[in-house]
Amino acid sequence: MYPALKMGINWLLSDMDQNKDLFPEGYGIMEVYGLNAELIDVAVYTQQALKATASLATILGEPDTAERYQRLASQLAAKINESFWVEEEGSYADFYGTKAQAIGAAEGAIKQIGLKGADKLTQRDKELIGYYERLKQGFSAMPDGDRGWITNKNWVITTPMEVGIAPRSRAIQALDKIRHQNVGEYGPFLSAVDKQAMMTISTGVQAVSEGNYGRTDEALWYVDKIVQTFNRTLPGSISEMMPDYGCFAIAWTSYGIVLPLIQHVFGIRPDAMNKTVVFDPHLPSGWEDMSIEDLPVGTTQVSFSRARTRKGIEYGFDVKEDGWHLVLKGKDLPGAKYYLNGRPVSFTSSGIPMSGRKNNVLVVQ
Repeated sequence: MYPALKMGINWLLSDMDQNKDLFPEGYGIMEVYGLNAELIDVAVYTQQALKATASLATILGEPDTAERYQRLASQLAAKINESFWVEEEGSYADFYGTKAQAIGAAEGAIKQIGLKGADKLTQRDKELIGYYERLKQGFSAMPDGDRGWITNKNWVITTPMEVGIAPRSRAIQALDKIRHQNVGEYGPFLSAVDKQAMMTISTGVQAVSEGNYGRTDEALWYVDKIVQTFNRTLPGSISEMMPDYGCFAIAWTSYGIVLPLIQHVFGIRPDAMNKTVVFDPHLPSGWEDMSIEDLPVGTTQVSFSRARTRKGIEYGFDVKEDGWHLVLKGKDLPGAKYYLNGRPVSFTSSGIPMSGRKNNVLVVQ
């Protein structure tokens, strides 16, 4: 994969970044006419591509390449927060670009609605066309200059929170705004302007984002919205569009369930190359007991459980292979005593390190 990743980054930051501002140009994941600029989702996922490829370069013995990619990733994260954040809206922008591009995006939205044909436009369609016409007029009256523009209020404005590069204060402000203003029956609208369609990918991104900032109950609220659509069309599956249309089976429907549960609720963070797994669980309100079995990590499988018993809180760990290192992290409970396999241990900010295939940690308060 590594050569292909380097080719992809080269394409993004050379062919697709003509003005060399680190924001690739072109369309993103949103299929909207005229939304052809420097889009937030493309910028955010490019930043993640740089970060991931830097890690691979380190593993594969290319330290100079790793340093360059990591430097670019850090620069791009800072630029995203500088250029895409719109303070007066308390939100990230749909894209960064010129006034002409903003006007073009509004015109594209009008064109897309009009594809239905004049005789098939609903009252809601006419209202949306009016909205974008007014938006276009407002953009036309603004001074020239590149800036972040909010046009469609697409769900991808959450991507800085999805990958965790948004500062916490901004993230909480934006997440609260989406939850209170831009959410329908099954999660965030694909466009907070249209307020019509909802999709498992966008609801999943919202769940992952909430987990990234430690808001476990909020994350599980979105997970439950996806679960509510289970089995509606194809038995055993979840549809692409919520609750029951679009592709009747599509891989990303599991994203908003699997990642929030495994990465945040169970708090499992594997580093398979170094045969290390960190556990940093975050229990939703009302949860006490939970377990996961035979989770594939690298060449092995990991099982983890947490239960409140008469003794205290018990954590169980099981790894199928020798040579793996496990770490239990979390909040240090005041006055608590910790026991690893029956022996007293200290709890530090680095967590409780473990080795061997089976381990048990008891927390007594």
